[in-house]
This record gives sequence, structure tokens and C-alpha cells, in this order.
Amino acid sequence: MDNPYNPPAANYGQYVSPQDAWGRYGGFVPLQNRMLVASLAIGLAVVASGTLDVAQLTFAGQLDGTREHVGAALIVGGSGLFTVLAHLAAALCYCLWLHRAASNVHAFGGYMTFSPGACVGWFFVPFANWVKPYRAVSELWVASHPRAHRTKSMLDAWWATWIISSFLQTAAGRISDMSLAGTIGLGGTLFTAIAAYFCIAVMRAISQGQLDGAERAGISPSQLR
Repeated sequence: MDNPYNPPAANYGQYVSPQDAWGRYGGFVPLQNRMLVASLAIGLAVVASGTLDVAQLTFAGQLDGTREHVGAALIVGGSGLFTVLAHLAAALCYCLWLHRAASNVHAFGGYMTFSPGACVGWFFVPFANWVKPYRAVSELWVASHPRAHRTKSMLDAWWATWIISSFLQTAAGRISDMSLAGTIGLGGTLFTAIAAYFCIAVMRAISQGQLDGAERAGISPSQLR
């Protein structure tokens, strides 16, 4: 199979020379460091979600009606703030990794219908973010690894568990009963943990596939930033 990191014989749409593409997208940048930071941030977000769920279940009886306690409220509130900040950090780190991964493909003249900005931006468009991000990462997955399409089930598992976890977490956030919200949230966190596992596996496959492709294209270590 042809190396996706070699410029294609024919481009789609407006022609961009390999030299221009390389300069426009900042050349090739290995993803390993970004992947490590994103993986740690994603893991922290999962832990934060679990902490909030446990806090809600533990102090549910103390936060209902007239028996509310300041200490319990502070613990649950603090857990909620920690969860929000952890998820924001995970989203930021993942988006930085995704943007650079897509930029690497474009820098080598690889064909993707999604620009690096679009790969990130579609995650924040209501309704479209149920489909478009998956399509964008699917293109990145195939373009980054010659044999990636043969094991695309990993990508499918990530997106399926992510959709389920998002649905459960959203439902938990709209329930006023603290105990029920914690129970549903705990189920959502379980699927979030599974989704995180597959997400990290996908990032590792793409990152390593791009690095291998760069080496096959004859890029020396001194050229890698």
C-alpha cells in the first residue's frame, strides 16, 4: 500500500504544491508528547467524574430538604468544580492533539476533506457534533495509518461509548434527585472510562502511524520538531 505520507500523484480540488503544504501546516511534528498530555488529562477527567458521582451518592441524604449541611454541600460543589475544570483541560489537550494530527496529514499532502480547524470545530456544533467529529477522526485514522481501516472497530467502539456516556451524563445533570443523579452519573462515568480507553488507544495508533509514515518517507530525526 502506498505511503500516505508521500505527496499524492493527484490532488483533489485546488492544487497545493508539497512545498506550500509543508510550509502552510508547519511541517511534521511528532504527536507523542501531545498524546501523553491528552491521555493524562482524559484520565484525570474520568477520575473527576467518578469523584463527583460518589460524592452525590454519599451526601444525597444531607442535601435534600431541610437537612442540608454546609460541609456536604461544599464537598459536592467542590467535586463538581473539579469535574468541570478537568473536563475542560481534557477537551483542550485533546483538541490540540487533534489539530496537530490533522495538520501533519495536510503537511504531507495527504487527502482529507476536513481541515485541522474543522476537525476540532465540529465538536462544538450542536447536533452536528454527533456525526461530524466521528467522520473527521475516521479520515484522520485512515490517512495516518496504511492498515488502520482494517482495525476500524476500535474507532467505532470509542464513538459508540462516547455517545452513550454523553447521553447518561446529560441526563444525570438534569435530574434534581441527588441520589438518582449520582446513580445515573456513575453509569455515565463507567461508559466515559471505556470511551477514554478507546480514545487513548486511537490517539496512540494515529500518533505511531504518523511517526512510522514519516520515517518511511525518509524524514530524519533532525527534521522532526
